[in-house]
Amino acid sequence: MDFLLDAFSRVRIHAPNSRLLIVGPGNGLPECQRPDPDRPGVIYTGPVPPDEIAPYFQVSHLGVMPFTACPFTNNALPLKILEYGAARKRVLATPLTELNTLQLPHVELLEPDKTLWSETLIQESLEPTPWNPDWDQVIAQYDWSHLWQPVEQILKTHFGVQNEATV
Repeated sequence: MDFLLDAFSRVRIHAPNSRLLIVGPGNGLPECQRPDPDRPGVIYTGPVPPDEIAPYFQVSHLGVMPFTACPFTNNALPLKILEYGAARKRVLATPLTELNTLQLPHVELLEPDKTLWSETLIQESLEPTPWNPDWDQVIAQYDWSHLWQPVEQILKTHFGVQNEATV
């Protein structure tokens, strides 16, 4: 959180109308949710019910996912990466091993350097990279209807399960 807040503080100098929207719960978030005149443009929602999340994706033009690499995060595919893609939003993220492997076209991998993140956020604030419609095909590969097919085949072949509702 501190890394992202520090990187964003430089963005406001060059793009004063930009906002950083932080949605959901998190460690240390309650103390961050207090109004802070030293961090203008930062909006914390706190927890949001799942059925109310979509509008937050729609108002943003870029997702940010700076991670501290550890064995768990480094080898995971964060679901938010796919959710941003499904919402046709680009993402800036730390180059986790799995993200490097997948090379998702809507994800720009940035080393955890505040200057690099600030410069990239400034560039995206002033001249956002447009969504490329070709990326939709990549994101569609992660849709549950597509992912379910191999599981359904295994269930039919090995367990005689014919109905998705029995799973």
